[in-house]
Amino acid sequence: GKLAAYDAAGSTNCSGTPKTCTPLWTADAGLPVGTPAVANGVVYIGGFDSNVGTGKLYAFDAAGGSATCSGSPKTCTPLWSGATYDTPVTPAVANGVVYVDAGDLYAFDAAGGSSTCSGSPKTCRPLWGAHPAATGASPGPPAVANGVLYVQFDERLSAFDAAGSTNCSGSPKTCSPLWTVNNAAIVSSAVVENGVVYAGTYRFCDPHGICGGENKLYAFGLEKIPPTTSVVIPSNGKTVSGTNTLLDASASDDVSVSRVEFHLTGGSYHDALIGVATSTQYGWIYHWDTTSVPNGTYTLNSVATDPAGNAGRSPNVSITVAN
Repeated sequence: GKLAAYDAAGSTNCSGTPKTCTPLWTADAGLPVGTPAVANGVVYIGGFDSNVGTGKLYAFDAAGGSATCSGSPKTCTPLWSGATYDTPVTPAVANGVVYVDAGDLYAFDAAGGSSTCSGSPKTCRPLWGAHPAATGASPGPPAVANGVLYVQFDERLSAFDAAGSTNCSGSPKTCSPLWTVNNAAIVSSAVVENGVVYAGTYRFCDPHGICGGENKLYAFGLEKIPPTTSVVIPSNGKTVSGTNTLLDASASDDVSVSRVEFHLTGGSYHDALIGVATSTQYGWIYHWDTTSVPNGTYTLNSVATDPAGNAGRSPNVSITVAN
């Protein structure tokens, strides 16, 4: 019922022939389940807190540092913990976020940041969550690639925006999948290798000999979230003029942004391409000759594209051309 840390080299706290080792430190993590995940000097493990009757995700200093560990033999307390609906299984850590399937899906700030965590002992709330018609947790960790989280979710393979932006709303924030595979009972955890997502199904029989499903391995292409972009200059409601008006946009993507365009709508123009921006240390910049269009009010936006062809469009800004 404890989390134990050992010297992987079998040197510290080890003796005798045959050699036997004792833990460097132990910690009470409720009733731990699954496999720990280690990232950036922190070990994450799910457990069941019998005192409150809920699952919890625990984060410990993997080095057994003095700030949270003491005594001989050394015991440690969590850096932080977060409550979950059910007992979490093996966590996955990516891009500063720890993801865990615990009946519901949860995403926590892996660093236990102050915006989502408070108190002493420190407790954290999820950055976002997702709620299926609960059928139990996935047997293994979610998989993360290109900013997308893949997880066995309600016996289906589902893909979520790992950042918790797309298809997410409310407070506390809840998210729905980018897509879900509905034609098979996915029972394995998702695995990503060489740009492919793998997940498996199985054949089952009830006590009466009635069988269903099939043993299959499925392979899916990686989902990619379109780049995000916004117009920085000019600001909404700005009046512009001249032959060298600066247009500036920000753009970001899970992989990379390969192209940013500026589009204009108004008068006889409908989503007209007016320029392709150049990437600089100040943003995606284009110098526009405003005298190329009649005076009047227009809407301007930016369109960012990544190398895979995924495109994202910014919100419109209103501008007035006055030459």
